[in-house]
Amino acid sequence: LRGKRLGLSLQEIKQLVDMYDNQSDTVPQLRAFLGVLDQHRKQLQQQLSDIEVTLAEIAQHEERCHALLAEAGQPVDS
Repeated sequence: LRGKRLGLSLQEIKQLVDMYDNQSDTVPQLRAFLGVLDQHRKQLQQQLSDIEVTLAEIAQHEERCHALLAEAGQPVDS
């Protein structure tokens, strides 16, 4: 479930589970997993940035609509 919340694919989750099941040298597996986590972090940061830009655009449109309604003497419904 943690892997799913992190946005990992089923294959990536399987690799993580296998890593804990396998008691051999896990250094390469840990490094690979760190790479996967880094990629997911970058993807989520980009999505967050995109969402912030979209929210700012929405706020600008809302402000403009409120101003136009005020100029027309119309009440603003929130």
